[in-house]
Amino acid sequence: FMVTTVFRRPQALELTLPAEKTEIEVPEGNVMQIRVTEAGKVYWNIGLEDPQAVEVSALHEVVATHRSANPALAALVKIDRKAAYHWMVDILDEVTLGELQRYSLAPFTDDDRLAIEGEGGSS
Repeated sequence: FMVTTVFRRPQALELTLPAEKTEIEVPEGNVMQIRVTEAGKVYWNIGLEDPQAVEVSALHEVVATHRSANPALAALVKIDRKAAYHWMVDILDEVTLGELQRYSLAPFTDDDRLAIEGEGGSS
């Protein structure tokens, strides 16, 4: 009796780092902000819209819908420093499932916290 298997190939996340002090103007309507609180609650908005809550498992549908309407869309992912690491992995997986190729990570600030608190969120 013999069993064979194929070992899983390691998957790597390719990162493109910008040159220092590179500033690129991106219209607000082309930026989807995705914010994750310490408790793992996820909020998204495009441009100056009010943030809307979404379940992590449904984020890829939101991303795909808006990406198909706006091919120039890019995501700005902001995760609370105290949030568990798996939230970042889950969010990046959802963005990838939504077939959005352009995204950046940015610090979660007090302004982000204030923006989502108006939507019933808390960290």
